[in-house]
Amino acid sequence: MGAGEYDRAPTLSDTPTAGASVPVANPTVQAALALVQPAGGVVEITDSGRYAETPSINAASATKVELRAANERRPTLVLSGVLEIAGGDQAEVTINGLLIAGGSLRIANTPGNQLRRLRLRHCTLVPDSQPTLVVEIPNVTVEIDHCIVGPLRIAAGSTVQIANSIVDAQGETNVAYCGTASVPAGQPEAAGGTVEIFNSTIVGKVRSVEFKLVANAIFVAALATADLWTSPVRSEKKQQGCVRFSYLPPGSLTPRRYRCQPDFEIATRIDAVEKAAGGAIGSIQVNAIRADVSSWLVPSFSTLRYGLASYGQLRLSCPAQIRAGADDEAEMGAFHNLFQPQRETNLRVRLDEYLRFGLEAGIFYDS
Repeated sequence: MGAGEYDRAPTLSDTPTAGASVPVANPTVQAALALVQPAGGVVEITDSGRYAETPSINAASATKVELRAANERRPTLVLSGVLEIAGGDQAEVTINGLLIAGGSLRIANTPGNQLRRLRLRHCTLVPDSQPTLVVEIPNVTVEIDHCIVGPLRIAAGSTVQIANSIVDAQGETNVAYCGTASVPAGQPEAAGGTVEIFNSTIVGKVRSVEFKLVANAIFVAALATADLWTSPVRSEKKQQGCVRFSYLPPGSLTPRRYRCQPDFEIATRIDAVEKAAGGAIGSIQVNAIRADVSSWLVPSFSTLRYGLASYGQLRLSCPAQIRAGADDEAEMGAFHNLFQPQRETNLRVRLDEYLRFGLEAGIFYDS
């Protein structure tokens, strides 16, 4: 996840355009991009160097431009401003394997900008409290896959698909996702475009026009004192979309939910008490159960400080309803695909099966 010197070969489908490599054939990223932008192509950075420049990407109509790191390389692009991304009708831009710091990416509302799709794969847009990606025009599809990014500002009418990633606003009361439309003073930020989220962790408040589908996600969000927001996670459309097998902070306003926490645990306990009592229980008892469950059934991380090795990982003490609460009984959030609960179970079964008589064994975690 994020930029790193690991194997990304399956995501590198096209060969680089001749003469468009950096720094072998071109000294700067912008010089290489200038070669491929008219007809489309791939610019590949072949080392893990540091590039202090602020390029711009402008793909011609019906072309695809990709800026990427070579496999098992992690170049750093240090911006001094905003990296502008634009394209003609049906144009697509992909950024793969880069660590980008010092500035943000923007698809600006400028004449002729009709970019259709932006893909971010295995990238790190160093998290900050300020937006790291701004999309100002509608009809853009943004794909964020295996990335670590900061706050997103997405115009209504565009769509964002987030998978196996961390979106980090550097604080649960900061805004992780919202729109770009201006609002009157004293009003909360506008709703962002439609969003789909899979196997991801979102740190910060979220407001979207629509949650098309959210699965196996963790939302770490809260309202600040005298906050203008009315709920930490909010979808404007309540009758469309679905949230399933995810953690949502109390007070969230979303479309229909299926086995989301802490709601599911609260409902399970209320049902058990009512069965034992032989009938419905009063609102005081219901509220007591809700308050009790909400006090302890919360995500617990080793750290949410970007740059540390255990960044974004759930603690072993995190409630099982989250550590094994995904639709396949893996953990919710960005590390879902490690399938750690299943690995632990399989190991314990093998230890019981093959351990010699008189010996004892345990599981000790290296990280």
